[in-house]
Amino acid sequence: MMGGFPVKYITVTMDNGKQEKLEILERIDIANKHYVIVAPEDSNLAYAYRVTVKGKFEEYESVGAGKEFDAVLKKYNELVANS
Repeated sequence: MMGGFPVKYITVTMDNGKQEKLEILERIDIANKHYVIVAPEDSNLAYAYRVTVKGKFEEYESVGAGKEFDAVLKKYNELVANS
Protein backbone atom coordinates (compact mmCIF):
# COMPACT_ATOMS: atom_id res chain seq x y z
CA MET A 1 0.00 0.00 0.00
CA MET A 2 1.28 3.40 -0.91
CA GLY A 3 0.27 6.35 1.21
CA GLY A 4 -2.13 4.17 3.19
CA PHE A 5 -4.34 3.44 0.17
CA PRO A 6 -4.30 0.15 -1.74
CA VAL A 7 -2.85 0.52 -5.22
CA LYS A 8 -5.36 -0.67 -7.83
CA TYR A 9 -3.19 -0.17 -10.92
CA ILE A 10 0.50 -0.26 -11.72
CA THR A 11 2.31 0.97 -14.82
CA VAL A 12 5.11 -1.23 -16.12
CA THR A 13 7.47 -1.07 -19.07
CA MET A 14 6.94 -4.15 -21.23
CA ASP A 15 9.74 -5.98 -23.09
CA ASN A 16 8.94 -4.00 -26.25
CA GLY A 17 9.53 -0.71 -24.35
CA LYS A 18 5.84 0.21 -24.28
CA GLN A 19 4.39 1.32 -20.95
CA GLU A 20 1.22 -0.46 -19.96
CA LYS A 21 -1.28 0.20 -17.18
CA LEU A 22 -2.16 -3.05 -15.41
CA GLU A 23 -5.01 -3.64 -12.99
CA ILE A 24 -4.10 -5.44 -9.76
CA LEU A 25 -6.43 -8.43 -9.54
CA GLU A 26 -5.02 -10.03 -6.39
CA ARG A 27 -2.29 -9.63 -3.79
CA ILE A 28 -0.65 -12.88 -2.64
CA ASP A 29 1.86 -13.68 0.11
CA ILE A 30 3.99 -16.83 -0.10
CA ALA A 31 6.86 -17.63 2.28
CA ASN A 32 7.36 -13.99 3.35
CA LYS A 33 7.38 -12.79 -0.28
CA HIS A 34 4.70 -10.55 -1.72
CA TYR A 35 3.19 -10.84 -5.20
CA VAL A 36 0.49 -9.26 -7.31
CA ILE A 37 -1.51 -10.78 -10.14
CA VAL A 38 -2.14 -8.08 -12.73
CA ALA A 39 -3.89 -7.84 -16.09
CA PRO A 40 -4.25 -5.31 -18.87
CA GLU A 41 -7.73 -3.82 -19.07
CA ASP A 42 -10.04 -5.68 -21.46
CA SER A 43 -7.72 -8.68 -21.70
CA ASN A 44 -7.74 -12.35 -20.71
CA LEU A 45 -3.97 -12.24 -20.07
CA ALA A 46 -2.55 -12.03 -16.55
CA TYR A 47 0.96 -11.60 -15.17
CA ALA A 48 2.62 -12.24 -11.81
CA TYR A 49 4.95 -9.65 -10.27
CA ARG A 50 7.06 -9.89 -7.12
CA VAL A 51 6.59 -6.85 -4.87
CA THR A 52 9.48 -5.31 -2.96
CA VAL A 53 8.86 -2.39 -0.61
CA LYS A 54 11.54 0.31 -0.83
CA GLY A 55 10.81 3.00 1.72
CA LYS A 56 7.36 4.38 0.87
CA PHE A 57 7.27 2.81 -2.59
CA GLU A 58 6.59 -0.61 -4.04
CA GLU A 59 8.78 -2.00 -6.81
CA TYR A 60 7.47 -4.70 -9.13
CA GLU A 61 9.55 -7.38 -10.84
CA SER A 62 8.04 -9.77 -13.35
CA VAL A 63 7.98 -13.43 -12.32
CA GLY A 64 8.96 -15.63 -15.26
CA ALA A 65 8.22 -19.28 -15.87
CA GLY A 66 9.55 -21.70 -13.26
CA LYS A 67 8.97 -22.89 -9.69
CA GLU A 68 8.27 -19.42 -8.29
CA PHE A 69 5.67 -18.68 -10.98
CA ASP A 70 4.09 -22.12 -10.49
CA ALA A 71 3.75 -21.48 -6.73
CA VAL A 72 2.13 -18.07 -7.33
CA LEU A 73 -0.25 -19.52 -9.92
CA LYS A 74 -1.21 -22.37 -7.60
CA LYS A 75 -1.95 -19.96 -4.72
CA TYR A 76 -3.95 -17.67 -7.01
CA ASN A 77 -6.02 -20.59 -8.32
CA GLU A 78 -6.71 -21.68 -4.71
CA LEU A 79 -7.91 -18.17 -3.83
CA VAL A 80 -10.15 -18.00 -6.89
CA ALA A 81 -11.61 -21.46 -6.22
CA ASN A 82 -12.40 -20.50 -2.61
CA SER A 83 -14.03 -17.16 -3.40
